[in-house]
Parts: sequence; structure tokens; C-alpha cells
Amino acid sequence: MRPLTYLFALACTVSFLDTRSQITLDSLSYRLFEDSNPYTVYQVRRQFLEQHAPDECDEFGRSLFVKAISKRDSNHIARATFFRAHTSTDRDSSLYWMEKAEKLSGKLSFRWEFFVRQDLQYLLQDRGIFEDALDYGRMNLEFALGQNDSVSIIEAYHDIGYCFDRMMNYKEAIRHYKKAQPYFVTVENDRLLGRNYGLIGIAHDELREYDKAVEFNSKAIELFRKAPDGTTNLATWTSNIGNTYIKMGQYEKAEEFLLESLELNKRDDGVYGMSICNINLGNLYLEMGKLEKAKEYLDVGMRYCTQEGIVRFQAEGHNYLSRYFVLTGDSDKSIFHLKQYQMLNDSIVSADKAQQIADMQIKYETTKQIQANAILAQQNDILELQKKRQQIFTYGSLGLLVLTLISSFLGYRAYRNKQKNLLNEKLVRERERGLRAVLKSIEDERQRIAKDLHDGVGQQMTAIKLQYSSLKSKLKGQYDEEINKIGTLLENTGKDIRSVSHQMMPRALTELGLVPAIKDMLHKSLDPSNIRYHFEVLGEEKKLDRHIEIGLYRIAQELINNIVKHSKAVHVDFQLLYRERSVMMTVEDDGIGMKIGDKEGVGLLNITSRLNAMHGEARYENAKDHGTVAVIRIHLDEHG
Repeated sequence: MRPLTYLFALACTVSFLDTRSQITLDSLSYRLFEDSNPYTVYQVRRQFLEQHAPDECDEFGRSLFVKAISKRDSNHIARATFFRAHTSTDRDSSLYWMEKAEKLSGKLSFRWEFFVRQDLQYLLQDRGIFEDALDYGRMNLEFALGQNDSVSIIEAYHDIGYCFDRMMNYKEAIRHYKKAQPYFVTVENDRLLGRNYGLIGIAHDELREYDKAVEFNSKAIELFRKAPDGTTNLATWTSNIGNTYIKMGQYEKAEEFLLESLELNKRDDGVYGMSICNINLGNLYLEMGKLEKAKEYLDVGMRYCTQEGIVRFQAEGHNYLSRYFVLTGDSDKSIFHLKQYQMLNDSIVSADKAQQIADMQIKYETTKQIQANAILAQQNDILELQKKRQQIFTYGSLGLLVLTLISSFLGYRAYRNKQKNLLNEKLVRERERGLRAVLKSIEDERQRIAKDLHDGVGQQMTAIKLQYSSLKSKLKGQYDEEINKIGTLLENTGKDIRSVSHQMMPRALTELGLVPAIKDMLHKSLDPSNIRYHFEVLGEEKKLDRHIEIGLYRIAQELINNIVKHSKAVHVDFQLLYRERSVMMTVEDDGIGMKIGDKEGVGLLNITSRLNAMHGEARYENAKDHGTVAVIRIHLDEHG
């Protein structure tokens, strides 16, 4: 951008500021560019928002950036870029400016450079880009070790451990938290040591090792009480240990700590903490059977959540309110809150998945460009090598030159063919990996829906049936025919819900394995259609990888559904053959047969997609007289 354009942008940017607050803005600008403490970024942003509307904050960040550019001060430009990341109004812009700040952070002091990379790591974690976050965490650790800065080394280990915690690898998280502990010999910081113990306690809680969780959280709380700057952490970890005690069924201790956390959050005006504390207390009092107190705290928590737009806590609140109204017998309100919970929970899952897909696409495009550049560089290197060889060969004899050129050409062609084959293999592996990821995502979503049907809707059906039974007994002899119709409708609805839940993720498959699940599926699919069948297992039955068992089950389900819908068969032979390095499934019916060339149906395309992800193959043949034979083969050695 030219200097005149900079000056024009600066003039336009500054024009939005009220002249009465110009002195304050200048002082904030001075603090940002001159203060040695990187936490100044947060303080400057907070002080600006105390006097200006939130939508002006992004413009203020832009004005400071233009000011730094106009002065051509690399230190100021790096700080202003980092500040822009904190004033941006959307997540994509924030990540963009944070990555630019990280590239410029070498112009800053050690603490500022470490802090910029640390904030980028947190931003990537929130986006679900955990591998990149881990890379920056490890980079910060090496940086801190090189500076021999014990506090930064501890923080780097905490950041890496927390990243593993977000990835649900809790044992690896604990291992990194404990790696930080030797450095506390030279660091006397009760708040930081308390955070170390507290993070270990959180990981043990996720592993359901509640006694260890209480042990480490108690140590953390004791240190936070001693630390002069530990109030915020104390509010967080008294809430954490309260939740652990709820899971252990020790409700009085849970109540003591949750009430303390609530009081601490009130004292610091921590709306975020007050919202989750009130909701957790509502859950606690539901468990204790104190329904009036539960409702009181849930209402307060929901008010804070709605006020601050904290969707995850709102979803939890609706879930607990649904339970409350089940216990108080108000089925209409219970169903309303259950629907609100499901709607909010689905929106969270959908938003997270959409963001992850967008991030994966960006990552894929970047990788593709890097690969293209690498191939181009390789080709340039080869051409340069050929030129040098040509210069050398010029001084040789013509015969040797011809022979060398032929050898070089053949070697080059072989090399290109090898590179092409390697690239094709990589593309195939990447395509298979992507397909497996899509199928896994589908199965995970089916399992989630099945769980929601079982835990959520099933709970409501139970409540409705209880109220129906009570109503039936009270109205005995009155409206019997109508009441019986309602009872039949309830029974059929329950069966439909169980059927859909079973279709989403059969319990027989997850609990008993492939063979019992197929038996159950054949029984439920073919018996109602009056189709006789014979099921046979050959070879030594063995446990297969989960994704193979799910894939084989879904393929079998697709084939049987096609037989029931289209074949007009009266008998089906189903055979499952286990071999040392493969498993084969054969399904034969005596129906009207199929057009062998017609493989564009949705069902057959689904089967083909699953087989591609499992290194499998399918063969379809018409039987001698009539009917169809489908043979599915999975090569197990390619999964081992």
C-alpha cells in the first residue's frame, strides 16, 4: 500500500473516535507499543471497551495497525498485528491476524514472542485444529528451554498437556503436566503450582478416577487459597471438585464447594462462572431430591446463560429442567425443555462439524499447493541437473555422449514413473483415509442419535407411560375404549422408537459382536416378510476391527433390504466364512434376479463406498435358475 493510501486510511479510521476521548486513546496506544508485559493486550482492549461500543473495537485495532505501519517500526507492527487478532469481530479474521503476528513475533521480546505463540495455540484448540496447536506448543517448549525460563517451561508443558486433554488423551495430558513439576524447585508460585495440580485433577476426573481427582483438586484449592492472585482459579476449581463429588454421590461436599464457587464468582462479577455454578447446583439438588431449590438455581443459571449467549450451558440447563418437570409430573414442560436441549445440542454439534470441515478443506488446499510447489521444484532441479550434465558431456566423445543421454533419459523416465506411482499410491491412501473418516463420522452420528433416542425420548416415553397408567387407574370404567386406544398408540410408538434406535446402532453389534448382530438382523428383517433363511458360519469366528464389523453389518443390512424390497424371494442362504487373512460373506436368494450391469443404485453405491474404505471387493452373479448371488470379500492383512 502506498504512503498516501496509508494516510488516507489512517484519517478515515481516526475520524470515528470522539475527540473528547483522544487523550485516553493515545495513552492506550502508548501502553500497547511500549509496555514490556504482553498481558497489556488484554488490559488495553478491556479499557477501550469501558468507554466505547464493542463494534468500535475492531476499528480501533485497525487504526493502531495503520499507525504502526506508517512509522515502519517492526516491533510496533508485530504488536499491532497481535492486537488486531484480539479485536477482530469473527473467528476467521482473528486466526488470520494471529498467524501473521506469530510470523512477526521474532521482532518482539522473549515474553511477547512466547505469549503470541501461546495465544495462537489456544485459538487453534478452540477451532479443533489440535495437531497444529500441538506443533506450536512444542515450538514454545523448545523456545522456553533455550531461554532456560522455568515459568515459561511450566506454562508450555501445561499448554501441551491441555491440548492432549482436549483431544481426550487424558493419560498423555497427565504425563506432560507431571513433566512440569521438577521446574517448581526454582519457581515459588502457589497459583501456578495449584494450576498444575488442578489440571491433573481434571484429567483424572475425565478418566473416572474420582479419588485421584479429589486428591489433586484439593491440593490445588489449598494453594489457590494461599496465593494472592488465586481467586479466579479458586472459583473454577471449587466448581470442578463440586462436580466430582456429585459423580461420587457425596452431595453434601458437592454443595459446600459449589456454593463457595458461586460466592467467589459473585464477588468478582464472573457471569460465566455464575451461570455454570447455578446450573450445576440445580443438577445437584435434583440428585438430592430438593426440587424447589433445583428449580430456583436452574432458573438463575439459565438467565445468565441466555444473557451472555453461552449455548452449551443453556443446553445443559434445558436437559436438567426436562428432568425436573418429569419428577414434578408436568410432561408438557418436560417435553418442551427436552426439545430445546436437543435443538441446542444439535446446533452445537453441527456448528463444530461445519467448522472442522471448513478447517480441513483449508488444510487440504494448503497441503495440495505445497505438494504442487514441491513437484515443480523437483522438476526444476531435474532440469538444472540435465543442463550441468550436458555441459560436462559436451567435452566427451560423441559416442559416450549419446550413450550417456540414453541412460539419463531411461533413468529419468524410470524415476518419473516411480514418482508417479508413489503419488498415485498416496492419493489412493488419502482417498481411502477420507472415506473411512466420512463413514466413521456417519456411524458416530448414528450412535449419538441412538443414544439420544434411548436416553432422551425413551425417558419421556417412560414418564408418559407412568402418567398413562395413573390416569387409567383413576378413570377405570370410564372411557375404556379411548384409553385403550391411547395405550396401544403409546406401545406402538415405543416399539417404533426402539426400532429406529436399533437401526441407528444395533445393540447386538456393539455388545455381542458381528455374528449375533447378523442373526438378530435376519430374524427381524426376514421373519415379518415370510422369507425363510439359512445362516451358516464357517471357519473359526474371531473379533474383527470395529470399523470392519460395522461395515460388514451395514453391507449385509443393505443386501437383505434389497432382497425384501425387490427380489420376490421365498428363501435366502447367508454364509459367513472366516479365513486367516480374509473374511467372506455370501448372500444368495431365489428371487427374480438382478441386472448385473446395473450398479448405479444408491444401495449398491453405498456398498461400493464401504468396500473401498475397507480394501474389499464385491461380485454379483445371477444364479443358474433364478435369483442372485452376492459375494463380499475383505482382505484382513491390509488392516493389520
